[in-house]
Amino acid sequence: MLWLGYFTACVVALRAGRNNASFLKRLPAVSVLVLTGNVLRNAVLVALEVSGRGAPWLHEAIGLGAWLASARRSPG
Repeated sequence: MLWLGYFTACVVALRAGRNNASFLKRLPAVSVLVLTGNVLRNAVLVALEVSGRGAPWLHEAIGLGAWLASARRSPG
């Protein structure tokens, strides 16, 4: 998820026409959002696995949901 989050930030910055200085200025906020999303995703996955309610498709669904949530809140 970390790589996907940073890749998404780069693609969005490119599509929005951001210059390097503008992108680097926003990178710390993007990093916080991406890391927070990853921590939440991991916490939910561990909690579901420990409770015995994990399913094979759940890992991908939770990862996608966390990525979408952090991508929607990206500054810019």
